[in-house]
Amino acid sequence: MSFGIPTEIWVIVGLIVLATMLLMSVLARLYRKAGPHEALLVYGFGGTRVVKGHGTIVWPMVQVCRGLSLELMSFDVARNRTCTPSRA
Repeated sequence: MSFGIPTEIWVIVGLIVLATMLLMSVLARLYRKAGPHEALLVYGFGGTRVVKGHGTIVWPMVQVCRGLSLELMSFDVARNRTCTPSRA
């Protein structure tokens, strides 16, 4: 059931489809995306860059990617009562 198309053409089309799927799979594994309250620090070959709000491709063994939280942090600061201002 080749519909008049030689078998070699079907093999070539199948190999092209397989190669395209393999390339897409590799790129999907390399893609890193920053969350809504996160920044990615990508450094290594090619310099350092900060990625906020979107994604980027990180090449393993050449670049390193670290996540940095941009969440608002709050903490209480207690006044130290033992300190007295100096009078000059």
